[in-house]
Amino acid sequence: MTPPPMAPAPSRPAPPRPAPPAPAAPMAAKPKPKAKAKARKMTKARPKKKAKVSAKRKGKKKAKARRRR
Repeated sequence: MTPPPMAPAPSRPAPPRPAPPAPAAPMAAKPKPKAKAKARKMTKARPKKKAKVSAKRKGKKKAKARRRR
């Protein structure tokens, strides 16, 4: 049972290895614009999240900051 699976196993990894390098080059260029868009989205979302913080929690956070100093 072990010899038959072992024979195809080495042949299977061989084809995938040459394939990844080709897609890797175009994929490396793609994330850059995506990352910029994500960063832009994050900056837009941040003020909204800050507004949601309750006054009580804000006071606690400020008190913590004062303790740190």
